[in-house]
This record gives sequence, C-alpha cells and structure tokens, in this order.
Amino acid sequence: MTGTDYETKVKDIINDFTGKFGCRALPAHLLGDNEFYYYPAIETVVYVYKFCPRFKQDRDFMNSVKMHNPKVKLNHFMWALLHEVGHHMTEDTFDEEEKDRINKKRWRVMKTQAIHPYYRLPDEWAATEWAVTYANVHAEEVKNLWEKICALTNEYKTSRAIA
Repeated sequence: MTGTDYETKVKDIINDFTGKFGCRALPAHLLGDNEFYYYPAIETVVYVYKFCPRFKQDRDFMNSVKMHNPKVKLNHFMWALLHEVGHHMTEDTFDEEEKDRINKKRWRVMKTQAIHPYYRLPDEWAATEWAVTYANVHAEEVKNLWEKICALTNEYKTSRAIA
C-alpha cells in the first residue's frame, strides 16, 4: 500500500463518519497546515495524522476535554476530530453578532497565547461539549471508528516493512 492509498483510505473512513453530520474531512497537510480546525464556509473538518499529543497545545486541549467530564476514554486524535465536527453541529447556536464578539475575544486571547481561556470561548466550549456528549452516547461507534483507522494504519505499516 502506498502512502497515497493509505491517506485516501483514512480520509474515506473519516468521511463516512463526518458525512452523516453534513460535513467532510480533509487532511491538513493538503492545506499546508498541521492543526485540526473547521471551515464553516465549505463545511469541512480539517484533521492531521497526529495520533498522540506532542505539543503543549495538544495537552491543553486534552485538559479542556476533561473539564466536560467524559465517560469514555479516547485519544487526542478522536477528541479533536469529534470537537471539529462539534463546531459544525453547533455553528447555528450563535448568531452573527455573537460570532463577531467571540472572534474578537478569540484574537485577544490568542495574542496572549493563553490556552485555558481559549477553550472557554463559547464556540469552543460548545464544540467540545457536543464531542463529549456524542462520544458518551455513541461510545461503541466511536471506538469502532478508531479501530478501523488503527487496522488500516497497521496494514500500511506492515506493507511498508515488507516493501
């Protein structure tokens, strides 16, 4: 299996999941980035192949998830993916005026590089709350999604070792 085959198959697995919410997923590197985020204008969740947290902001994100008291244990990748879908699912919660206020506050918070207040912004909080609620209610489905990604990753690693 080539790297391109692997990437396409992972994207298909993730899009099977995100498609039921009316959004799609793209690998971040195709957009020249290395972070998870959501593009509302094109209803696209952007993800990275980062299966374990490596950076301070990753740990901070995981700490923010804990504030929502999840009943299931997931890794960084799955929480981040669900969080970005949560942005799509909660986008209509805020009117345009409130979105403007949130974005102004977001830029102030980002200038200070303070992560804790960032995840308390109303839209970030709502996205994470959606993610935790979804994972709690659909734990088996989320677990199966991760197992599919892991199986494909193992298949890819095995094919690379043989080649």
